[in-house]
Formats: sequence, C-alpha cells, structure tokens
Amino acid sequence: MKHILPLFLFFISLGLNAQISIPFSTSFKVGTEQNQWTLYRTGQNKPVNYKWSFFNEELQHGYPVGGSTPTNDWMVSDEIDLTYATLLDSIRFKGAGFGTPMGADTIALYVLEGHPNPDSASAKTIVKLFTDSFYKNDNVWKTIRKIWIPPFSSKTYLAFRYQTTNNWLDVSIDDMYIKGANLMGFGSLDLKDFRVFPNPVKDVLNIASTNKKIFALSVYGMDGRLVKQKGGEIDKINVSNLASGQYMLSIQTEKGTESHLFLRE
Repeated sequence: MKHILPLFLFFISLGLNAQISIPFSTSFKVGTEQNQWTLYRTGQNKPVNYKWSFFNEELQHGYPVGGSTPTNDWMVSDEIDLTYATLLDSIRFKGAGFGTPMGADTIALYVLEGHPNPDSASAKTIVKLFTDSFYKNDNVWKTIRKIWIPPFSSKTYLAFRYQTTNNWLDVSIDDMYIKGANLMGFGSLDLKDFRVFPNPVKDVLNIASTNKKIFALSVYGMDGRLVKQKGGEIDKINVSNLASGQYMLSIQTEKGTESHLFLRE
C-alpha cells in the first residue's frame, strides 16, 4: 500500500510535463482538447465575461465592453515539439462585431519560447496575423492553409493573442491541424546561431551570425513558392518589393540549411 502514493504522484507528474507531439490537431472540443490550453491575461483591462473561452466547441474571444484600457489576453497551449520546420496545414477563423482592426489591435497566433506565460517568455514569434487585410467582420468562417512554422531549439508553446483597446472585435477559431516536421527541406535549426531582425520588417532584413558564414538566402511564400534569392557571403536582404504577409527565410551555410519565419509589414 505504501507504494501506491509514489506511483500515483509519478503518473501525475508525467501528465503535468506532457508535451504535445507533431502531427497535432484540435477542434477545441470538451475534455482533453480544451485542457491543453491555459488562459493568461496580461492587459490592464480584464472584463470577466470577455476573454478567451471555449463555446460551441470552438475558441472564442468577445470584445471588451466599454473598455478604454488595453485588453491583452493569451490562450497558450501545453509545451509542443517544434524542433523542426513544421506546416500548420489548416485553421478556421471567423471575425464578427461592429469593429475592424485599428492601430495596435492584434489577433494572432504566436510561438512563445522558454515559458508559457507571455510575460516570462524569452521570445514571442508571430506565426499568423489575423488582423491584416484578411480580417473581415462578416461572421463567416474562413479556412487558412499552409502556414509555415520555423524550428526552435528551446521549449515552445503555441499562443493565440487578443489585444485591443475600445474596439468591437468578436473572433472565433476552430479546427487547427499541424502536419509533420522536416517539410520543404528546411530541417532542424539551432536558433542561437542566427538572429533575424527587424521582425516585422519593411525594407531590409538583417541576419546576424555568431560563427557561421552565409552562402545564400532564399525567401519562400506561405504556399512554398520561391519569391526571392540572393547569393554570396551576405548578411542582409531587401524585401521591400514583397507584398505584406508572412515568409520563410532559408539560410544556406557550410553546415547546412536553416530557416526563420518573418513578417513583411
């Protein structure tokens, strides 16, 4: 009998430290699919009834009624294995309410590094921005396909962010499916060797390396199409001629090919 409690605690600890593996899918239904997500509220305005929540088997956030201070809510997944470049194959999104995004309004999917609490995370990377020209408050579901997620070397967590001040944005998210790794030949990546900045970028994207030489840079659209390429020993690339949106930067070195996701403003 004395061995039951240690075994019970052992299996509990396994559950607490469980890592989401790839491929991964969720429809935000009751039970385990909802239990994989945790709410963090980092804004000044925290209305009780208007936050990320599960309703009708989907993830929703209503507008902060009467808010004049920022609402900044995050719904964060359990730790997920993003060691390799990964494809978010599809996700459904719906916008409603009377408002459209303005200024700092942000509805987006991020990858958080190091810690699930956004205030404690070592880095936050945008994977998909919903509050761009794509956003429509027509209350109609839209399926977004082929969102490339770069590889990460630290602990990672997926996070949906809702940030607004005094704007009527009602949003819903459902049916997310992430395919397997090592897609499009991007391979694994030690992100400590490269830093890509600024991100988001308007004109010139800089690449800083501690000890690796860059021989070529390639930029891919979210559909996997090559849109820009540059050779030689280089540390920057001009992306001002690209349309606003998300892109994957493939960095070719003497050790192989590594990749970073960036957002062109």
